[in-house]
Amino acid sequence: MKKLEFMKKVGFIIGVIVLLMAVMPMSGGLAVQAQDWLEYGDAPDAPPFGTYPSRFASGGVCHWPSETEILGLGSFGDWKDYEPDANVPDADLLDDGLVPAGGPWFIAAGNPAAFVTFEVTDFVQGFPPLLVNILIDLNGDGDWSDNIGGQSEHVVVNQAMPPGPFELTFPSSTFSTVGATPGVTYLRLTLTRTPIGAGWDGTVLWPFDYGETEDYEITIESSGDLPDLIVVEKFEIVEGCDYWVNYVVYNNGNAPAGSSTTCIYADYDPTPVATAFCPPLLPDEWYSDSVGPLKCPGGTEVWIEVCADNYDDVAESDEDNNCFGGNWMEQPLEFGDAPDPTYPSLLASDGSRHCPTDTEILGLGLSGQDCKDFEFDALVIDNDACCDGLVTTTLAAGDLNAAVQFEVTNWGANDLIVNILIDLNQDGVWSGLSEHVVQNQAINLPAVNESTFWSNSFSTVGATPGPTWLRLTLSRTPVTVPWDGTGLFACGETEDWNITIEEEEEGWYYKPNQTDYAPSGMPDFDQKQDNWTDNGIPTGNWSYCGPVAVANSLWWFDSREETGGNPPPAINDTYYLVTAYGAWDDHAPQNVIPLVNNLSVLMNTSSSGTDVMEMQQGIRDYLNATGYNDSYYEHTEPWPDFYWIEEEVERCQDVILLLGFYHNYTGYYERIGGHYVTCAGVNSPGKQIGISDPYFDNAGAGGPGRVPVPHPYPHNASVHNDTQYVSHDSYTVVQIFPLMPPPPPGCWALQNYPVGAGPPGVNITNFIGQNGGPGLPPGMYNPGAPVETIIEYAVAVSPLAGVNATLVGQVDFYRKEAKGGSTWVTPLVVKFFDNATKNETGFSPINVTTDAYGNFTIDDIEVGTYDIGIKNWTTLSKMAYGKAFTAGNVTSINFGTPIETDIDNNDWCEGHDYNGPFNNFGARNISDPTGWVTKELWKCDFYKDEWIEGHDYNMPFNNFGNRGDIFYYTH
Repeated sequence: MKKLEFMKKVGFIIGVIVLLMAVMPMSGGLAVQAQDWLEYGDAPDAPPFGTYPSRFASGGVCHWPSETEILGLGSFGDWKDYEPDANVPDADLLDDGLVPAGGPWFIAAGNPAAFVTFEVTDFVQGFPPLLVNILIDLNGDGDWSDNIGGQSEHVVVNQAMPPGPFELTFPSSTFSTVGATPGVTYLRLTLTRTPIGAGWDGTVLWPFDYGETEDYEITIESSGDLPDLIVVEKFEIVEGCDYWVNYVVYNNGNAPAGSSTTCIYADYDPTPVATAFCPPLLPDEWYSDSVGPLKCPGGTEVWIEVCADNYDDVAESDEDNNCFGGNWMEQPLEFGDAPDPTYPSLLASDGSRHCPTDTEILGLGLSGQDCKDFEFDALVIDNDACCDGLVTTTLAAGDLNAAVQFEVTNWGANDLIVNILIDLNQDGVWSGLSEHVVQNQAINLPAVNESTFWSNSFSTVGATPGPTWLRLTLSRTPVTVPWDGTGLFACGETEDWNITIEEEEEGWYYKPNQTDYAPSGMPDFDQKQDNWTDNGIPTGNWSYCGPVAVANSLWWFDSREETGGNPPPAINDTYYLVTAYGAWDDHAPQNVIPLVNNLSVLMNTSSSGTDVMEMQQGIRDYLNATGYNDSYYEHTEPWPDFYWIEEEVERCQDVILLLGFYHNYTGYYERIGGHYVTCAGVNSPGKQIGISDPYFDNAGAGGPGRVPVPHPYPHNASVHNDTQYVSHDSYTVVQIFPLMPPPPPGCWALQNYPVGAGPPGVNITNFIGQNGGPGLPPGMYNPGAPVETIIEYAVAVSPLAGVNATLVGQVDFYRKEAKGGSTWVTPLVVKFFDNATKNETGFSPINVTTDAYGNFTIDDIEVGTYDIGIKNWTTLSKMAYGKAFTAGNVTSINFGTPIETDIDNNDWCEGHDYNGPFNNFGARNISDPTGWVTKELWKCDFYKDEWIEGHDYNMPFNNFGNRGDIFYYTH
């Protein structure tokens, strides 16, 4: 290419020399008879059209062919054309560059700061920057060599472009049209990479190496004849999160208007939210357009303004009438309705709010009538017309695995997110991590569907019982954690509910909720389905309580280990202790029956139920078949006492109980039959057990126990196949002393179990002769004799070691500031000792820092039983003894309030600790910097109020000589 260009140049120079010898130059140019194809302008170059220098013979500007730059936009197909001479007049095929493309082009006379707009594309990097020169025949005399009113007709001289590559539109440098002659004239736009001297007339001695020249027929308008662009109509259309602005621009002047820019402004912001092109308009001509979609602003009423010719592209007769405000755009939003004050609900409080959309709602929008309502501000208190979505309105205090249930309908993308706030301490605000209880939980719900979901679990430990407020927010964008319930969302819905936190159930421990999918703890499947009877028809005695009780246990373990958090109907199976028996999720309701049927085969369940030894072997066979025999083991315990059951349940074992039904003939017991149940929880102080009973729903019928998710009673047997629905029946257990076996002296019985209740024979007849085991001889049923329920066997399914545990600790501090303040954030050393041995474990000590409420968490603790101590530098240590840590579970410990008195961190209050506050009494403005002196003063400030005073002095005085728990434990 470079060689070719060199040869061209050499040929051209030789030709010039020959021609100079043969002819005289014309109009300062060169006369030739033939020439290479070059790029030319096309302004008229002969009377009567004009005498502009365009042809080669006139010395007209021309350019060697190059592919590195053009006038115009290359991405729109603009390019250059090459010819042996200029195609005059005005006959170029590609007349690109001047805006608007294709014209018409107007310039007003009498403007001291006129300009034109042009487009340039530079395809290359590293070449010399491009330069633009512009000629305008201001007096219309057919050349570009005059000076009009002090303005040369070389109106723009070497205007520099930025370094390439680029494709951009530029305004030219300004020039004067004062004294210009109105009428049709010509403008030359020349692009080069070499500068041109001022006063240029459009001619050259030889072609430019690079660039392009284009000539345009333009109109210079009289200064008395000017256009006037105004906006005559404007209105908005709101659709969901977006709005469109519709407007009409009208030329109210008496001259044509060139192209211009229209801008849209919102809420008086000086930066436009959108710009739009307006084409040239003749007098009395109008142009309508619709600009959008634009994102809805934050307020509910927004002032929208449209301004024509916003950047003064057009010289107008009136430059001050371009804008049209006209009206407020009304933008109703979706709000919560918790009391404001003090919760952020109102617009003035930046309450959580959503632009109108019809792509998602809280509630069931397909099968029900749930909806959203939109208003101009929150309807406080609790006045939303559509308050849908929440199912759970009651929580228990002290629950480490609390959760709520809610409903969602989705018509849009599968990207919904839920956040939940609960005012756990009832102080009128949602603050901190502890009250942002559910954080950006993803909802797996493809369109078009509705479903009910359980939230991720959270803790209500320390929550204040009573009525309080919950905020449930559905969106498609995550919030910053912790969130306080404020802000604008592009879509979604917020609903607020006045819920109740009930008093903590003293002493109760229930198997924890699992998101996917045992959301109410231990499942409670019903044995009265699928003809699970002794004769295979519904009129027989229901005999499948054994495999049903084991299915409860295996389902709970599988749910505990499942990852992903996507409950059914989503198919999500990453743990294979329980697998799907069809084209559904392993935790779908329809998976219960085939699971139980499989277990019944392995356990040899028959018309007489399941023998406890067959159950034991069947569980082992199931673990082998699923490949989890190295993760779980089975253990069968005859005549277990309450304390054995309690320990097994609390350390993450699942316990199935075989209950025997006996006639008590004054201390002599005769067995009638048996029945299997699954332990769901224990109450140690009250000596109670909670059970998932395959036959009875005593709590659901109104008896003692719990029903976490309310549902009708009585109900179809399949209802509990959805494991959110359970009846955890609670019974007090007592020790009894039969006179002779079976059962043995000191065994345990359930009080008030419902067999034998009412008329003789009620309920007990289903279990006669069923579910036996070694040492359990059958007896004769006597319809008139009372029946007692005795625990005969426990079948425990246990995870093998290797799954670790979690400690959730709580410490109160001696502080002036209330909980929640920064002085409660305290570093601690936590020490673990093997129970009752004084031997510190290999993973001890562990350094932690509490939150502003005195809480801390330690994960990945080895399973075992430990004595645990905590110590801060300035406190005496506190210990908790005999704390069991079970695989996969949380152990919660409240360490109480350590004594603040230990300046030198030796776990002993002695002279140094006494002298510190005494010698520095009255010191103020204490902090904890690196300086030794002030650091020592900070240690004396036990009350953490930046002042060493009576509180600090009294602590060592009142506790002189005391030592910490760890000191006494280890010495």
